[in-house]
Amino acid sequence: MYLMLTLGSALVFFNPLANFDSASGGLGFSSFSGGGGVKSGMMTGLEGTAESSYPKSPPLRHTLHYRQFSSSGASLTQTVVGLDYLTQPFKRPLLISYGFELSSGDLRSTSGNSVSSMDRLGWGLRAEGRHYFEYEGHLLYASARSTLQFASYPTSAGSASGTGLAISASLGYSF
Repeated sequence: MYLMLTLGSALVFFNPLANFDSASGGLGFSSFSGGGGVKSGMMTGLEGTAESSYPKSPPLRHTLHYRQFSSSGASLTQTVVGLDYLTQPFKRPLLISYGFELSSGDLRSTSGNSVSSMDRLGWGLRAEGRHYFEYEGHLLYASARSTLQFASYPTSAGSASGTGLAISASLGYSF
């Protein structure tokens, strides 16, 4: 998890070619297929995001996410680094992005048994729609993101699959 945090921080905050330009927080849902002592199901949780984009071509954006999901049977903590291609297909304040992400996560059972996973890497493909608006002189945005995640978490009781669809909605501030 610390490797993803270090890599994401370097790309978002300390990249001399990109500008740290927005941050957001939101709610999310994540499905997972279970196994290894963890039941499959749906998790809900919170997400925090920091972003930097390149001021000139190409229209790319780096993201650093921290996600904390939980359900009645499991909890999942992820640190995610993403790279998105940005496009604005309409003349409205709407931005659409497509991207790839690398994640580091820790899946744990919350149902009373002692199943816990080791920190493991995963990856995902994602798409996001974002609408910008102005509020009292500040540029804000609302976004919705869907991610198809692929991960496997070896646990003390076998292997749990974190493969599934994640959907998040957030509000953000653009600097």
